[in-house]
Amino acid sequence: MSIIARYPKRAPKSTEVDPNKPVFSVADVCLLLGFSRWTVIRLFQDEPCVLIRRHPEQMHKRSRRIIRIPRTVFLRVKTKLEKLC
Repeated sequence: MSIIARYPKRAPKSTEVDPNKPVFSVADVCLLLGFSRWTVIRLFQDEPCVLIRRHPEQMHKRSRRIIRIPRTVFLRVKTKLEKLC
């Protein structure tokens, strides 16, 4: 007789994003626009006023960056995209 470990199921993350937030993460913008994470990063990384915080590589740990997108920048890029379509 074997015992199978049963772990509690995690509650799913909320898929709703408040569009009135002052700053969005990459995941928030992915949900709002329906684009992949890499597409959102490519769209916003060169925009002015986007906050990018870099964590350099340390002792065999890879470097990371945190990207925060202000609401005004999000709306500006969104209108650019709507004009293209």
